[in-house]
Amino acid sequence: MKKIAENPYYRISIDISMNRLYLHLFDFWDSCALVPSYLVDLEKATASLTCRFTILTDTRDFRTPHHSVFEIHTQAQKLLLEKGLVATAELVGSDAITQLALNDFSQTSGMPKAYFDNQEQAEVWLNEQVKQSLVL
Repeated sequence: MKKIAENPYYRISIDISMNRLYLHLFDFWDSCALVPSYLVDLEKATASLTCRFTILTDTRDFRTPHHSVFEIHTQAQKLLLEKGLVATAELVGSDAITQLALNDFSQTSGMPKAYFDNQEQAEVWLNEQVKQSLVL
């Protein structure tokens, strides 16, 4: 696992052998000014991955974001799709409002994802998505 970026609001790592990006979101994002390098850091991460990569996103420590950061989240997801994202597994907590906000982001961007409360199950599902994408 190679760490690409870490700050109080997110951590981005990659596993090149799995062709997988790991994104852990933290705290409350009330402004894009809190995460000025977010899109650049995601670009750096995808530069080491190949087409048909997957993402495991951990949102269990993320609080419902302010509406002003909606655009940066959808931009990030569109960027990832352009770079070859095939599937996203999202680890979610019990906060239904946060889940609704995150769902709005992915519906707007068109990012395919599934929800999990267990990382092992999420990893298995992502591996299956990669196998299925190779068959298509």
